[in-house]
Amino acid sequence: MATHSPVLLNYADTIAYYRIVNTRGNRAVFPVQNSAIHLLLSDLGIRPSDVFNKDMCVLVEGASEVIFFEHIIHRLYAEQFKDIAVGIVQYGGGAAEGIVSGAIHVDNITPAQKYTLWIRDRDARPDEEPSQNATKFANALRKHDLSVYIWQKREIEYYYPEAVLTAAQQGDAGRETRVRSLLHGNQEQKFRDAAEAMGVCVPTGVYLRRLLNRHVTDKDHIDEEIKSLVEATLIQWKKQILGE
Repeated sequence: MATHSPVLLNYADTIAYYRIVNTRGNRAVFPVQNSAIHLLLSDLGIRPSDVFNKDMCVLVEGASEVIFFEHIIHRLYAEQFKDIAVGIVQYGGGAAEGIVSGAIHVDNITPAQKYTLWIRDRDARPDEEPSQNATKFANALRKHDLSVYIWQKREIEYYYPEAVLTAAQQGDAGRETRVRSLLHGNQEQKFRDAAEAMGVCVPTGVYLRRLLNRHVTDKDHIDEEIKSLVEATLIQWKKQILGE
């Protein structure tokens, strides 16, 4: 039986799963180990259907990254990705530590979902090496042939366009000045910690989505690093899948 039903993927543990993967117009069938289902549900806090029902997945640390990348992929690059399914998925809060320590084994994800991009905060200034945990996280995933990207900036908030962050200050000139100085500063602190000390707003949730829809309407509005990541990795994967 062929199905896209999330119910079967997420809640049945006595079924043998096989995933059909299209690459350059050719179909191949791969068994999905039951341990992969367990890994997603129990260890990573991800519904299996969020991964196995997609052609490719971008796995990110936080809810704001999900909103940010959904806007980029499904709006700014909607034309380029219209023929494939791209999932933006948040991995559970303790997942990174488990992957680093070896408590969570991700090797069974690879045969079931080839096109996965894991993104990790740098947790360090751009002029410093990534934090030790970020490096260990990347090495643990790359050992299993999974693709990992560590931000060149400290974390995702430093990639928000200035127009989004200034609009979030709702016309308060003092806060606008402070948030600009934070955005263009040396990234000594986590963005949210520094923003709290400065008394400036960092948009999240529905408010972040609304500001992105209003102020980020073109690819040229996003950081060149993000454009390069999308175009050099995700769009190339799309071409492989579709045989372009």
